[in-house]
Formats: sequence, C-alpha cells, structure tokens
Amino acid sequence: MSGSSADKILSAYLWDVFIKGPPHVCKFCQQTFAGKKNTRNLKNHILKHHKGYVEQLSSLQREARVCQGRKTNTKERQRLR
Repeated sequence: MSGSSADKILSAYLWDVFIKGPPHVCKFCQQTFAGKKNTRNLKNHILKHHKGYVEQLSSLQREARVCQGRKTNTKERQRLR
C-alpha cells in the first residue's frame, strides 16, 4: 500500500480492530466501519484518541527498519520483539 505513514497506521489499526478483534473496540471506530460515520474523520480520531496504539505501532516499525538495515537474522529479530 502506498501513501503516508498515517495511512499505513490507519490501515494497520483497522486490521487490528476489525479483523483480529481486540477485547475493547472504540464506538467511533465501530460506527465508522459500519458506514454510519464519515471515514474522513477517522484518521484524525485515531491519531488523537488512540495515540498509545499509534506510538506502539511506530516503534515496532522502527525496530523492523533497524533489523532490516543491519541484515540481522530471524532469531535476533524475534529476540527484539
């Protein structure tokens, strides 16, 4: 998927929320996905109200880039998680 990092974060968040299904699903996100709310506001909502998730995802992406940059083996990558 091409696009900004916010778009990638948004798609990853939607994957986690609606495909994998965490124990708590935000009402706003749920209604947006059901088509009751405008998706244009969803990205801002996620960046504002789910900041912890966004930061966690960003740090995981950073670690993945570091691992790829050093060409580490699979065991070391698993250890970093």
